Amino acid sequence: MTLPYHLLHPYRRQVLYVLAAALDDDRRVVRKAAVVARTAWTGALPMGDSS
Repeated sequence: MTLPYHLLHPYRRQVLYVLAAALDDDRRVVRKAAVVARTAWTGALPMGDSS
């Protein structure tokens, strides 16, 4: 699913802030998911491509 940039951009800073907290979680699966999500939000991967 791809959403238009103008709908996502207002939430970018808030999402990245919350994901930064998840990077310190005790569980590896949570940290890995946070890295994948942060990578997608920063534009390194298209949203939805988690491979």
